[in-house]
Amino acid sequence: MTVAALALFSYGLGAGSLWDQDEAKYTQVAVEILATGDWWTLRWNGEPWFVHPPLFMWLQAVTARLVGMSEATARWWSAVSQAGVVGVTFLVGRFLYDARTGWLAAGVTATMLQVVAQARLAVFDPTLVLGMLAAFYMGLVAQATGRRRAQLWAWAWAGLATAAKGPVGLLLPAAALVALGARGGRLRCWRASLDSGPLIYAALGLPWYLVETVRHGWTFLRPVVGYYLVTRFVGVVEEQPGPWWYYAPVLAAGAFPWTAFVPAALVHLARRGSPSDRVVLLWVGLVVLFYSVAGTKLPNYVLPVYPMLAVGVARFWLEAADGTPGTGRLFRISVALLVGTVAFLVAGALAFGVRQYPTETAALRAA
Repeated sequence: MTVAALALFSYGLGAGSLWDQDEAKYTQVAVEILATGDWWTLRWNGEPWFVHPPLFMWLQAVTARLVGMSEATARWWSAVSQAGVVGVTFLVGRFLYDARTGWLAAGVTATMLQVVAQARLAVFDPTLVLGMLAAFYMGLVAQATGRRRAQLWAWAWAGLATAAKGPVGLLLPAAALVALGARGGRLRCWRASLDSGPLIYAALGLPWYLVETVRHGWTFLRPVVGYYLVTRFVGVVEEQPGPWWYYAPVLAAGAFPWTAFVPAALVHLARRGSPSDRVVLLWVGLVVLFYSVAGTKLPNYVLPVYPMLAVGVARFWLEAADGTPGTGRLFRISVALLVGTVAFLVAGALAFGVRQYPTETAALRAA
């Protein structure tokens, strides 16, 4: 499924310019890494760029050094990361429920509109989500089995997520795991990795922060930590505000064509409330709540929600197909909602075409 997703995401990857402003900016940072030979102090238009950690731009720069910089090169690691997310979604679905759920959840994730769109943009959100979701998955395995190796992998993936976009790569998976493990004493298992887990996390996630702090001191810390981390959450950065319900329409559009099944799936899981159901609901609720409370809002912030929504939708579909009590009516409502949504979109597209191309429409009618 990961290979199939990569084929889907990378088809025609180089078509079109770097039209998104963030695509152009991050790619220029990678170009200047190669031009200056300085892999620590990121630059944009020749000036120090103290905004985001460097992992994604490093990957762009390494790939460009090997095969040259192009639109496809700039976007490649987004496609690879998003394909990795599809693979981890399979693992999560299989771990929480069964292999059927994992396979279907992976397929649902790979076909969600926002997942596909961001896999084809030169932005680092897919890389962040891969690290976060993999850290959460390995943490779930660790808390269920007590395996030290799973704990170390969780620390490592959280470190890579931090290197992609900062401490949120550790914060959200850790918060979810603490909430799930607080009952039943499952958090005690993490003592087995405290001797080396934090060191692995620090080795992967913190070197850039340490090097740049030594190099630039408060000139670096003030924007990176003070403005782009703290102020981004408690205030509004770069004129990107939004109401508390900002992410409702974002998720509705981003989950298409599965949007109609999301409410029913969440209702079904909430009604039953099995341990696996609670994992799905906790992750979705935690991520949406965290970014809804934040002052700065952007559509890409909720990208981590889609894999767990896909797991919920997949489980709902399979249980409806198996005739599980309580799913039939919800499924029929969802299908009706899907049909209505598609009909509305088709009618809207036709109305738009009539208004935009009146001459061609009249000719078609005459024919």
